Amino acid sequence: MANSEAKYPAGLRILVILALVTVIGFGLYQVRDWVAPVFLALTLVLTVRPMHRGLMRHHVPHWVSAVLTLLLIAVVLIGIMTLTMWSVTGFPALVESYSDRFEGYMADVFAWLESLGLSSNSVEDQVMNALSPSTIVGALTQLLTSVMNVGSFVGVLAFALFFLTIDSLRTSQRFSLAGHFAPDLTASLARFEGAVREYWIVATVFGAVVSVIDYFILVILHVPLAAGWSLVAFVTNYIPNVGFIVGVLPPALVGLLHSGWSTAVWVIVLYTVVNVVIQGLVQPKIVGDAVGLSTIVTFISLVFWTTVLGPIGSILAVPLTLFAKALLVDSSPHTRWLDAYLAGESDVAKRLRSGLYEGLPALSAAGDAVDTATPVPADAAAAGATAARGRVRNATARAGTGGSTSSSHAVETPPTLGTPPTQN
Repeated sequence: MANSEAKYPAGLRILVILALVTVIGFGLYQVRDWVAPVFLALTLVLTVRPMHRGLMRHHVPHWVSAVLTLLLIAVVLIGIMTLTMWSVTGFPALVESYSDRFEGYMADVFAWLESLGLSSNSVEDQVMNALSPSTIVGALTQLLTSVMNVGSFVGVLAFALFFLTIDSLRTSQRFSLAGHFAPDLTASLARFEGAVREYWIVATVFGAVVSVIDYFILVILHVPLAAGWSLVAFVTNYIPNVGFIVGVLPPALVGLLHSGWSTAVWVIVLYTVVNVVIQGLVQPKIVGDAVGLSTIVTFISLVFWTTVLGPIGSILAVPLTLFAKALLVDSSPHTRWLDAYLAGESDVAKRLRSGLYEGLPALSAAGDAVDTATPVPADAAAAGATAARGRVRNATARAGTGGSTSSSHAVETPPTLGTPPTQN
């Protein structure tokens, strides 16, 4: 290790990694029109696999189980896109009807700034052009069209969902082979499946709760298109870090134009309170950390994947980062230490307690500090790591079969992705 450090300094290796990330990002940008829908289809198929396996355990034929899971995904996706587009169709006309009032508010703002010596005619013209109702309507329409595109994106998504569902009907032999020759990679992919499933479910459930509460807030404040803005809040909930801001600005603007500054302020304040209480306090208490990434890594991934894949990249930012982490970091004992820079504190502590990091003794249940000054013998570290991987695979297999160890069913139950079946 010392020779490696001397021959390849850490700074040089970081530059090489950044260069590779740049090349990979450019390559993905060139094929973003099919990478994004295929990956979205993969994560959705993984999310509904418990339903697929449950139906098979109840002796439902494979093809019937596949059709039912595909229908579930199709109904959810089509329902979200249709309701969102339908609910905001009146927004352009609504904003245009308030154009005179909007210009009046902006004139008052510029008059106040001019009294402070902070305004000029050129700046005023630029701001008025940038914030004119027609510009806002055009930007929002383009954004919604990009995210809810019903053309090639949906076509690729539909085909990918179909083929991935069919291809995942029977997987035991393939993943048994993968688990034998690449147990670390197989175990990391199993953890990715569980993580991405938990992420989608948590984001959907709590996003729906926040959306319903936001709807009643807007109804009480008499904000037009309340149902539409609540659905927008639900969709933007999938965007990490800045999704709340994207979801609160349109109803706040409409509240300002419809009823005045007080309504706009109340919309922002109540939206913020709901977001902090539900997603900042209640959600962590119930499900803990469903992402396993630090806040800054989540934000960087949002910027990166949105740049590479476009608007859909903002929704897929967390799943894509989890997948990249499973392939490049979690798949090898020699790279798992990078969790120190990628994962959150609680996630690292949980993995330390499980003994996942080779060369470090597992933490006690009380979370005692790890003694890194005392080296761990190689044999002991290898044995501990092997046992830890076995625990991960067994736990994942139990989760994939609903905790049942019975093998009396005649129908084959595919194991969780990346988990080889238990040999009798």
